[in-house]
Amino acid sequence: MFEFLLVRVSVWLACVAWFAGAFCRLLSARPGKASTALPTRPRAVEAAYGWLWLVGSLLLCIHIAASYGFVHQWSHRDAIEVTARESFRVTGIRAGWGVYVNFLFAMSWLCYSIALVTTGRREKVIDRTLYVFLATILGCATVVFEAGVIRYIALAAFIALVVLHVRAKSASAPV
Repeated sequence: MFEFLLVRVSVWLACVAWFAGAFCRLLSARPGKASTALPTRPRAVEAAYGWLWLVGSLLLCIHIAASYGFVHQWSHRDAIEVTARESFRVTGIRAGWGVYVNFLFAMSWLCYSIALVTTGRREKVIDRTLYVFLATILGCATVVFEAGVIRYIALAAFIALVVLHVRAKSASAPV
């Protein structure tokens, strides 16, 4: 049970935190650049974005450490072999290097989240670049590699993010 919580539940909660933070990111757009339906406290929503992503990235770190300990018995070679087998099963490509992509994903998310929380602001280009990178990896992890309910919930959340993004962009476009 403890292993299940640390390995599985931690990553599910990390995904929930990522999506919740992503929705806050959209809702905290600068006035004049988003929908008029923005909350009256965009600073609080912006702060929630940073904190949700920080909590999510820490949960992901717990997931990675627990996976290494419980699933791979601290064998990096085993983690690479399992990742290669799983990627081959899903995509036909033996991509053991996906372990390193996951490390980059986790470190990028954690470092950026710390920066968001400590500075209270985001740089447009860095924010957009990391957001797209993280969304791409999370999309592959949840929509491509997962199955069943998790896949469909993630797909619905991504569709909702895209719809909200398009609506916010069209609301801010000059008439």
